[in-house]
Amino acid sequence: MSDKKAKPAVTSEPQKDAAENTASDSPKKTEQRDNGERRNGDRRTGITRRNDDGDTTRPSSLPKPDILHRAIAKSIDLLLFAAAVHLLGKVGAAMGLLYLAIGDGFWQGQSVGKRLIRLRVLCKEGLRPIGFKESIMRNLTVVFPAALLVLPVVGWIMFLTLGLLVVLVETYLAFHDEAGARLGDIIAQTIVEDKNLEPHADKVD
Repeated sequence: MSDKKAKPAVTSEPQKDAAENTASDSPKKTEQRDNGERRNGDRRTGITRRNDDGDTTRPSSLPKPDILHRAIAKSIDLLLFAAAVHLLGKVGAAMGLLYLAIGDGFWQGQSVGKRLIRLRVLCKEGLRPIGFKESIMRNLTVVFPAALLVLPVVGWIMFLTLGLLVVLVETYLAFHDEAGARLGDIIAQTIVEDKNLEPHADKVD
């Protein structure tokens, strides 16, 4: 009695080609879907994603933040700092300096002043609202001059030299930088979003 050899399964050429096409298309479709989700997320934030060269540009849909809006927002925060110093003395000065440092980390990238004027600070990397860490980094150039003003006599002399120099550099960059990045933004790699300049923009939460 002769043994029957099992015949190997034969896959027709059309079936083989279809299977290969399906396997090759799957990563492509996944990549296309991921790219589409990233583009949709970028449109919601209104900011262009960092490209392969590491540059982040401000698209036409997100205009450079108005320098007046930024000045008003910062003035509100400085008034809160001054009020704390006036009412609570040294304790208020410490609390006020702490607020100036971490203030932009509240309310999804908004200090009190920014929330009232409808500005928001975002990280360039990932395009997310900044936290307390980034707020401290970008506001070192604000806390330093403010701390000098609190010191008696010597502090004012230092402010009129070092402190005022920092303020002038910050102001110059905010005016002349293409993206409106001041020195603190360059240090912390952050960008300011001005919701007042976007037509039909949703109100910032």
